[in-house]
Amino acid sequence: MSKKTVRQRSMGLNAVLSSIRTLSTIIFPLITYPYITKTLSVNNIGKINFSQSIISYFTLIAQFGISVFAIRTGARIRDDRVAFNRFANRIFSINLISTLVSMILLMILLILPTKLLEYRDFICILSINVVLVPISVDWIYTIYEDFGYITLRGILIDLLSLILMLTLVKNNSDAYLYVALITVSTSLGNIFNFFHVRKYVHLKITRHTHWQEYKNSIFMFFINSIATVIYLNSDVTLLGLMSTNRQVALYSVATKIYSIAKQMFNAVISTTIPRLAYIQQKNKTEFVILLKRILNIMTFFIVPMIAGLVLIRKNVILIISNSKYLDATQSLSILSFALFFAVTANIIANGLLVILNQEKYVVIGTTASATINIMLNFALIPLWGQNGAALTTLLAEAVMLGISMWAARGYLKDLLDISEFLKAIVGSTIMFVITNLIIPFLSTNVILNLIEIVIIAMLVYFVSMFLIRDKILKMIINLAKEKLAKI
Repeated sequence: MSKKTVRQRSMGLNAVLSSIRTLSTIIFPLITYPYITKTLSVNNIGKINFSQSIISYFTLIAQFGISVFAIRTGARIRDDRVAFNRFANRIFSINLISTLVSMILLMILLILPTKLLEYRDFICILSINVVLVPISVDWIYTIYEDFGYITLRGILIDLLSLILMLTLVKNNSDAYLYVALITVSTSLGNIFNFFHVRKYVHLKITRHTHWQEYKNSIFMFFINSIATVIYLNSDVTLLGLMSTNRQVALYSVATKIYSIAKQMFNAVISTTIPRLAYIQQKNKTEFVILLKRILNIMTFFIVPMIAGLVLIRKNVILIISNSKYLDATQSLSILSFALFFAVTANIIANGLLVILNQEKYVVIGTTASATINIMLNFALIPLWGQNGAALTTLLAEAVMLGISMWAARGYLKDLLDISEFLKAIVGSTIMFVITNLIIPFLSTNVILNLIEIVIIAMLVYFVSMFLIRDKILKMIINLAKEKLAKI
């Protein structure tokens, strides 16, 4: 593939395709999760979420931090098809070995007489996704910025999963069938990836993995992945061990909404990583300019998103579940503020430090965050249950951002635009106050009320940002004018 083809695709379509795929990942849970929470018991929902948290650790071992390393390294040689094919085969072979190790460890754990025996059937079904980790090769599509295929594949599988779920899962006794459908949806994506990837490479097992050359970086990314999963999943795991299945279910509803919002931003950010890695090798000034623009755009949208989530927290919980889960509103409010720390840390860590081969600082940050998260979970979960778990997530994300900024301190002067951040806070505050005053006069229907709140909040925010002359809004308006002029 020529350099020209890669650049044309990413410049023209990546943002749109990423938005479409992200919208799909948002709509799918908004349809399925309310149905599942009403169809299955709170106890089964808790058991399934706990089983997923356990299997995530073994998926992590199978993935072995390979994806981030492969994207950073592979993006630099993507124009050389021969060199890239050799590199891809080495990574694929290493991934097969890590997956084998992961499955052996999982089988040993399931044999031991622990509390996990209660969840063994669910875990065994979900473990199929661990086995198929090597054939996912999403990192290849990310390197070549083939977000068209990723988007189309994701939407088709989501639609198929939705149809099967609504057709087959009818009552609480279908819990195992529901877990099987979750597994099938992921498995199909991996299988499709493996056969379609021949467009770019011909994968095969090789004995010459160059492990000695790659091991230091891979281990760094693996340790980083472990720490990340710990501070993301330890909340659910420790809630399951220290509290009740109901607490797990309540917290899972809040984190489901939080995760959807975070994924929406991180999905867009992930499309920029290969481009940032590519540009950094060619033009370091352009690299800094692009990264600063990404930070400013994310700030423009994420600050009002936080305020908006607090405004609509009850509506969203009622829509994706039911009134039994309204106790999750406080957890969702706490997690909403974690969004800013999480997304900003992602940009600095993966968009700057990893690309500059400074992943050791990312590892330090995630390890510190994970350690603090676990320690605080032991202290706060017995006191405040799911709200304590939410607070530990907020603090862990804040620690990660703080350490990332310290590591990137030499670049912050060129990257950070405090005036844009302050304008976003002012606009969001005005939005929150005015919308909150209007809410009592809106529809009592949950869905209509949500739509009305969102529309009013957006209008107030954009008008506020226009009046205070925000330059990001001005850039968005100018881009829109240019697009309309071409129609």
